[in-house]
Amino acid sequence: MTLYSNKPKYMKNNLFWKCIFFIFLLALFVLWFRFRDKNNQNQEKKEYLKDILMVGTSTEIKNGFGMFGMGENTTNNAQVRNLMHEYLVSPLEIQKKGYYFTEYKNKLIEEIPKKPITTGLWKGYYEFNLIPNIKFHDGKELTNDDIIETLELNRDSQNEHSYFIDKFAKSDDLTKKYLFYIKFKNNKDLLNYHHLSKIPIISKEVKDKDPQNFRNIGLGSFKLTKFDPNTKTIELEFFSDYYQLKNNNDVNIKKIIIYFIPSIQTLYMNLEKGELDLILENIEQVYLEKMIKNKQLKLVENTNLNLTYIILNSKTLSIENRKSIVQEFTPYLKKEILNDLGEDSSYYQVVNVFSDNRLKGGNFSDQEFNDIILNDIKIQASKPNSKIRALFTNADETKNRFMNKFIEKLSNEKGFNIEKIQLEKNETIAKAKSGEFDMFCLTEYLENTFPHYLLNVYFGKIHSSNHTNNSANSEAYLNVSGLNEPEIYDKIDYLKTIDFNNPDYESKIKELHKVLIEKYIAIPLFQINKIRNLVRNNIEGFNMNIFGEINWNKIKKE
Repeated sequence: MTLYSNKPKYMKNNLFWKCIFFIFLLALFVLWFRFRDKNNQNQEKKEYLKDILMVGTSTEIKNGFGMFGMGENTTNNAQVRNLMHEYLVSPLEIQKKGYYFTEYKNKLIEEIPKKPITTGLWKGYYEFNLIPNIKFHDGKELTNDDIIETLELNRDSQNEHSYFIDKFAKSDDLTKKYLFYIKFKNNKDLLNYHHLSKIPIISKEVKDKDPQNFRNIGLGSFKLTKFDPNTKTIELEFFSDYYQLKNNNDVNIKKIIIYFIPSIQTLYMNLEKGELDLILENIEQVYLEKMIKNKQLKLVENTNLNLTYIILNSKTLSIENRKSIVQEFTPYLKKEILNDLGEDSSYYQVVNVFSDNRLKGGNFSDQEFNDIILNDIKIQASKPNSKIRALFTNADETKNRFMNKFIEKLSNEKGFNIEKIQLEKNETIAKAKSGEFDMFCLTEYLENTFPHYLLNVYFGKIHSSNHTNNSANSEAYLNVSGLNEPEIYDKIDYLKTIDFNNPDYESKIKELHKVLIEKYIAIPLFQINKIRNLVRNNIEGFNMNIFGEINWNKIKKE
């Protein structure tokens, strides 16, 4: 017997649609619950990260941070070093009558002494007084013992900032724990405070207890809390006892995490996804157009001044070899390189004058430079038969991009056989000093130094002495050209004796540069570097001053 249902067909359909509707509601509820849960997680993550600044870099930050011979002395290492450490004085940019000048402001001292003591035990010394109650990250108070220990360490390191002080001392009176004295080798040297602004102050007590890691504790606004040796991640926390806290009441970044991400592509991808707040490196031209279209990102632009010497080794390259390289640096090639880099042609000049008083002596035009080469018919250019060793600190760094492209042009289009050798700064300088190169490029910031100082470092006479720190020694620790040229030495020595504002200063700098070009030893290149950093839209106050320094305490995360 066959049984049939008495339920109408439409009732079956209703039941089917009710089931579908119930499943649909259930799915909506699950989606809503997951969305709410994810939204809560995002809110919790946002709340957790609101005072944490996540920074990305493709350059490894190395332990030691370039301090006193440990770690690499790179731009990014300096940024971390300046987060953790303080200096007796710091540079300050001012503008007078349309020109930029550098002055110095006191940091850890009550005031900058203007004149030396004229009588008594401390005759010839400058007297300094530390600001009381400044504390290191471990809670210990800063005293003159720490200053003396720092200056001794700086002297023993024999770096470029170790030769300007003749003597230093403190009082035997234990009640005068903030008082110390410095005797400069030359009181009239305009660079005394420039050098002093480059010496981070360390703790004597920490150095005595831990000679390997004393660089990790300083006086700066952030203290180091983690340095992962595997991932190279660095974590720093705001130092609540920072002595300048009264000037930074609006600080809302309490923690900074710096991630080492070697892949540039991954670095930008993490910034786009919000895994990073900013990238330390200057954005590459190839990524610039794409990135600035992202509405979650914004571009921050700053400029700084550099002086580059493209130096040729006279001991490994004949004058004919050197001319074959220098003569390729034509105005046309320079313009071509700048176009390839996407840079404004006014940013790179073969020794040209800008509205900056520190660039005195740089008024060679492109044509003048070209004429020196074209009018020299005595020397016949001849390319080297062997490979040219081109020495760099970091070929990809912003300040070296021009030089890097010049090398590529010589190699790919002009038929030169070139080997690039890229090392960290200390290794690069060591190789340069030992003459293990043919072409050498080391760019220096010009914001708080002067052309004659760099000329002396690169081309000045090195005085032989058993004691490298005595008064006979000059800062010319890096005569890398291998050229023994009395004419150059005499001009540099003369520049040390005259005031920077003396009209003769400018003419002598120009004469020196002309001699270097005529002997095919160096191509001097003043550069205005355009520094472009990408940050997330919610980051405010990120800025880099003309000295290349970031004021981390001004950064806000909205």
